[in-house]
Amino acid sequence: MDSFQIEKLIDFISCDKIITEQRLSNGALIELLLYNPSAIDKKRSFLVYEKAYDIAIEMGLLTEEELKIFFIENGLWGIEKEVRIETIRSDINKITKGLLGLIFQKNKLNIAKLMLRKAEKELMNLIVEKNILLKNSAENYGLSQKQKYIISRIVYNENEERFWRSIRDFENEQNVSLINKLCSLFFEESRLNNKTIRKIARSYQWKTIWCISKNSGNLFVELPINWTENQVSLAYWSYVYDMVAESYERPSTDIISDDDLLDSWLINQNDKIEEKCKGNKIDNIKNKKNGKQEVFVLADKDGAKDVYGLNDGLNRLKIQAKQKTINSKGSVKEQNLPDSQIEMREQLANQMKSKMSDIRKGR
Repeated sequence: MDSFQIEKLIDFISCDKIITEQRLSNGALIELLLYNPSAIDKKRSFLVYEKAYDIAIEMGLLTEEELKIFFIENGLWGIEKEVRIETIRSDINKITKGLLGLIFQKNKLNIAKLMLRKAEKELMNLIVEKNILLKNSAENYGLSQKQKYIISRIVYNENEERFWRSIRDFENEQNVSLINKLCSLFFEESRLNNKTIRKIARSYQWKTIWCISKNSGNLFVELPINWTENQVSLAYWSYVYDMVAESYERPSTDIISDDDLLDSWLINQNDKIEEKCKGNKIDNIKNKKNGKQEVFVLADKDGAKDVYGLNDGLNRLKIQAKQKTINSKGSVKEQNLPDSQIEMREQLANQMKSKMSDIRKGR
């Protein structure tokens, strides 16, 4: 994407209107403007969705969950595909997280990226397949009516007058193809993907605008609540890149300019923060007595899982060994538990070392 294309996309994103030429039923070609919906139109569109959803249920349409069960029972979809979707998402996270460790191993890094693209493609194919099956759900009917309502409110002619003056005019529209094209344009084709948005956010053309806006307090014409999805996405990634550039462990420019590597850096940074937060939780409740490192926390059954998660890998193994002994014997004194036995042996060994040291020194 060259400088001209980036500037063109910045202008496209900055404008809260989409300009398009469409052909009417009589063959005439006209220019239409699609505005971003107002807050009141968005609110009303959700009411339209709820009403349409209820009508769909009354008509006998199945919900997405009911359709999924139906397709599973009839062999058109399977539990294994649901599991596969979650597995691929987990694999994508693991592969992405490991990319940073391969930054100086170019061949392995390229192979990992190919694996990442392959996993993303498989995930997308499964999601598309699933969405096609769920096309006739009550939820999808509600969504289509919600989108059509928004289209009825945001389309204007070249004189900036409403194309459909009322909902009744819209409902009487015979050119269904025009409505479908406008829905596709506004809700799909006009939405830029993350890769493109991130490239724009890194460009010097946008950075200049972004820096000025931070000082002036003005970025786009409307208030943030009324921004388009492209505007929200661009502002979000601009903020992320600011945060990355100002971080204590700032990555190199090569990492920042590579989406995959930066994603890897972000995941690893998040894991570090999570580990630090776990450590802070322990520090806040720790009450060391007589040199013991165990911390007793009052917790219910669900809370106990969170407490267990605060332990590192070694301590989890100790807890599992302790629980296994208790389960097998029913009742065990603390001094007979595996970790207590290990601790006593370590103390005895340390005492013997101390005595040997004293003997050598002639004490």
